[in-house]
Amino acid sequence: MTCSTIPTPVAPVAALLAVAVALAPPATALEPLAGRSTPLVRARWLMGAPCEVRAFGPSDQIGLQLDRALERIAQLEQVMTTWRPDGELAQLNARCAASPRRAQPVPVSHQLAQVLALARGFAARTGGAFDPSVGPLLDAWGVKSGGREPSRDELHDALSRTGWVHFEVTIDPPAVTCRRDGMAFDLGAIGKGIALDEAAALLRAAGVTRALFNFGGQVLALDAPPGTAGWLVDVADPSDRARGARTLTLVRASLSVTGNAERAIEAGGRRRGHVIDPRTGDPVDRNAALAVIAPTATAADALSTALFVLGPGPDAEAVARAGAASFEFMEMDKETLDVP
Repeated sequence: MTCSTIPTPVAPVAALLAVAVALAPPATALEPLAGRSTPLVRARWLMGAPCEVRAFGPSDQIGLQLDRALERIAQLEQVMTTWRPDGELAQLNARCAASPRRAQPVPVSHQLAQVLALARGFAARTGGAFDPSVGPLLDAWGVKSGGREPSRDELHDALSRTGWVHFEVTIDPPAVTCRRDGMAFDLGAIGKGIALDEAAALLRAAGVTRALFNFGGQVLALDAPPGTAGWLVDVADPSDRARGARTLTLVRASLSVTGNAERAIEAGGRRRGHVIDPRTGDPVDRNAALAVIAPTATAADALSTALFVLGPGPDAEAVARAGAASFEFMEMDKETLDVP
């Protein structure tokens, strides 16, 4: 196990999350439950993963709000997806690839401009360990299609079209300007976090504050359930997902995990990591899992990728401190990758 900055009781954690049915013990004397003794639950399949939200309150009042929160995530999926050709980000990538547009602003929606500006900010703060312009490298390695081994020339070309310093975003008017032809964006390492924060903001505005989102490897906790210290989140052992590594108590924070335990690509006859280092263009072949706790889901999502790329050490610790985040690596007790 590699040390981190996650404080007790958050200890070795791993690659999969499951929301515990039980609630955390009370921090103080029990208060009356807000209309329900068990949370109301809503769930949808969004962004290629199950998304569940549970909340306390009168079901005739909060049910509609939970549905609206999930619908907001669906709306943002349409903005940020590159998996469907009608997604706005996919269309931006297609326009960037169709003809040379270097230094020419490409109009986008206000929502996409805001998302890309936010992502670019995290790229700057992590020194490019997280980078939303990683699309050419993901394509070169065939990350979305199971993997392939790019030639040296292919990799060099993809790397030349990657880099947060090569694009700019303006909010008014909303536009993206690329300084390299053939750039392509991918928000897979921050999109869920952005969507969770937006959905949570809707709930808070509607007065639904005791809620928890569980979204494909990421959890966002709002206020604690009535009479408890927080939400219990089980984290699975990276080497055996049937075995729990630790149960965490989460409140007003987000937990995101990244690892190679279950996701990998086949490249050159080897199993390689699915996370690509945007700075070098190479897969991160790390037989480990990483968990990050941060004040927002957006930060937890982006930092879980950035810190996984950086690896244990002072650089990761500095990035985490700057983002008010805690993290921990856990080495797996069996090899899942064919490290070159």
